[in-house]
Amino acid sequence: MRKQSFEFKQYVSFWAETVKNPKAVSVSVESVGSKEWAALAEGYYTMLKWAGIRRDWVIVEIGFGNGKVPYMLEREGAIPNGAYYGFDIIERDIEYCQRTFTSKNFHFNIIENNSLRLPEAFADCVFLMSVFTHVDEITIRDYLRQIRRILKPAGLCIFSIHLSPQGQPRQRTIAIAQYSFDEIRKIASSLGFYAYKFTKYPDLSSDRYVPGSSDGPYGLQFPFIVSNAPLINSELSQLWLPSS
Repeated sequence: MRKQSFEFKQYVSFWAETVKNPKAVSVSVESVGSKEWAALAEGYYTMLKWAGIRRDWVIVEIGFGNGKVPYMLEREGAIPNGAYYGFDIIERDIEYCQRTFTSKNFHFNIIENNSLRLPEAFADCVFLMSVFTHVDEITIRDYLRQIRRILKPAGLCIFSIHLSPQGQPRQRTIAIAQYSFDEIRKIASSLGFYAYKFTKYPDLSSDRYVPGSSDGPYGLQFPFIVSNAPLINSELSQLWLPSS
């Protein structure tokens, strides 16, 4: 059996230090409301719209950080008949979101040892941004196996990956983990998922773009969808193509 590249407690320690940096837009409470934070929030919500968000969706977010998705869901009144369940490892962010988003259908919980304690066929959508970009393959498989269990029969999961740059060594550390589309497709398919990559970017010239992401030292993040059933919705089919 392959050993994980790092233990869960190392992952927690890494983010416990990262959250102290006020420039860490994804997790720092101090960055909430900044231009960069707002761009990420808008971008994440755009991806939920690309995935066909409905008013009765039950959304599970893993790694909600400083509350970009719940902020957009609340601002847009997006799921009045649904619910949001957020999981994170950073207690400071959990406490912040519990204080800030008080709707009865918003729930924020700590995640321990990468374990999702939710019923089977529970969620319409599971959302993970900048999570698989920091973990090893074993952890990705573990999460996807659990996600497949908690998704409804027609449910889907949206996540981002850092693509391995062509001609450069691939990095696999807590700070940055890079994968190819083919690697992710094979992992997802082996667990019974249908896998899709985003192929159309409205009003954007580049096809290598996640809204709100920045072209930093590790390159851009790319959106990916895996689903329990084929995407047959005509609108979704125009935006997402099978990753083959």
